[in-house]
Amino acid sequence: MFFREATADEIEYIYQMGYIEWAKGRTFEQYVKDNQKEEDFGTRYVYVDQNNKIIGSMIVLSLEIQLFNQKHPLHGLGSIVINRDYQKMGYGKEMIKECISMFEKQEENASFILYSDISPHYYHQFNFRELPKNQQRYPKSICMISCNDTTYYEISKLPINLIPSYF
Repeated sequence: MFFREATADEIEYIYQMGYIEWAKGRTFEQYVKDNQKEEDFGTRYVYVDQNNKIIGSMIVLSLEIQLFNQKHPLHGLGSIVINRDYQKMGYGKEMIKECISMFEKQEENASFILYSDISPHYYHQFNFRELPKNQQRYPKSICMISCNDTTYYEISKLPINLIPSYF
């Protein structure tokens, strides 16, 4: 399996996978319009097999947070989806591990944020921790951070309006 940037001709298929999971009463066209807003802030990635078949996809948003009197990069993981034919086989876990590993190789003390629509327990295996209750914006999407202890402590003291939101 390979984790790589998505190509332009793969984007529609990625949106189709996401639409199956998160239509929320929208048409496909409205779903695409809503999700294209993320394109300006990040990069879509795919997890493919040896034949280049897309198993899963996610976006990594380039965010920043003010810590220690300077801007600190924060990678926002979102739209994490696995093709329904490959769910419950561990591919989501492997895709997330590959993503985190790639950024950790590029950046010392890489930090990640996500909003979990599933049980936050799933993301504990990747060292994500829930932010305190007073920093949670959405009752059904728990904000979680993966970073070193010092960074987590500093983020956990910030007012909610300084925690990046990407919905």
